[in-house]
Amino acid sequence: MDEAQFNKPASAYSKDASRRGSRDKIFYPSLLKLIPSFTGKSVLDLACGDGSFSRVISKLNPSKVVAVDISKDQIDKAIELSGHQTVIKYINANACDIKHIDPFDIIIGNFFLHYAPSIDDLKKYCKHISLNLKPGGLFIGLNENPVKPIKDSKSFGVAVECVDGVVHDSCTIRRTHYDSEGNELFNFTHRHFHLNTYELSLRESGMYNVTWHKLRNMQHGDADDAMAKHWASYISQSTVSILSANKSLDDK
Repeated sequence: MDEAQFNKPASAYSKDASRRGSRDKIFYPSLLKLIPSFTGKSVLDLACGDGSFSRVISKLNPSKVVAVDISKDQIDKAIELSGHQTVIKYINANACDIKHIDPFDIIIGNFFLHYAPSIDDLKKYCKHISLNLKPGGLFIGLNENPVKPIKDSKSFGVAVECVDGVVHDSCTIRRTHYDSEGNELFNFTHRHFHLNTYELSLRESGMYNVTWHKLRNMQHGDADDAMAKHWASYISQSTVSILSANKSLDDK
């Protein structure tokens, strides 16, 4: 995982995410619908970025939240935005290199696994996740959609292309963010992995119940409601899905 590409756009990314609204309107509500409860649960948030989802979790009565990110700029931004809260502990570290911190009930990995540089690294990421989960614990996170990894247009402020030209297992994907006038703001590169590659990597690490979930449109309105239509269109074009798995009860 490359620290440099995450440091530069820390503030710009936070502003862009707020402007586009997909994080608050689609991503986080879709995730929360799949997690029964955070009450009394210990949570590890890997690749937490500016801490936005950690702050959401902190309001849902967890016992503790540990949030990790490789970018010092992102962690500094997270601390700034979190104010004087005491539930979240932020750690500036490479999430893919962490060893055993604690056994957690829930591990969040939003936009984490597809930043593994190779298939071997992906397997290491999954082992780190399993190492820090309690038996039966839940891993869940937003992830590239392995069956729809690219999108040609700049619609909704993000274009997604295959740098290698042809999509294949572990090829390089570039995600470019644009402002409302179509000007480039910043970009990230990550890997695309086949669906079976993700699932095998998780199962080999002691995980089961590996499941892919679609994003959900939580915006209510009738068929003519402009906002409901907007987010329905967003979901139909999105290259993002949700991946979840549980640690085996026998893996202690």
